[in-house]
Amino acid sequence: MLAALGYPLLLSASNKGFLGLTLDLAIDERREASAAAHALGLSLGCRLLRAHDVRGTCRVRDMIAAILEAW
Repeated sequence: MLAALGYPLLLSASNKGFLGLTLDLAIDERREASAAAHALGLSLGCRLLRAHDVRGTCRVRDMIAAILEAW
């Protein structure tokens, strides 16, 4: 896994086409799908996120951090 190499990983999934194709969503309907991709990426070791919804992404980041810390 790339995260095991110790380099910070960037995830740029926000509003991407694969979210729309997977869930049949228009670009303005992808907020939750983007948040889900970010949550999964963070749980797998990504530490940098590119996001359109910065406030929502920060909330996801903080929640995932709290969950992983409690785990």
